[in-house]
Amino acid sequence: MMKVKAREVGHSTVVSVPKSFGIETGKEYTVAIDNLGTITFEPIDVNPFAQMATGELYQENKDILVDDYAKGLENVEY
Repeated sequence: MMKVKAREVGHSTVVSVPKSFGIETGKEYTVAIDNLGTITFEPIDVNPFAQMATGELYQENKDILVDDYAKGLENVEY
C-alpha cells in the first residue's frame, strides 16, 4: 500500500496522485467524503454522442441494420 501526504497549496488541500496510476491531466471527477472520512473520486463520463451530427450514427452503421422500420419486435409471435 502506498502512502501520500496532504499538503496546502494556496487555499486548497492537495493530495498527490502517483504517476503510476495513469490518471490523465485535465480529467474531471466528482468527489465525495463519507462519515468515516473516506474520500472517493469518480470519473465524470463524457457523452460519446455529444459531438455527433444528427443522423451521423445511422449513416455510419446503416449497412448493418436489418431494415429501417425495425421496432424491437424480434420476440413477437404472430
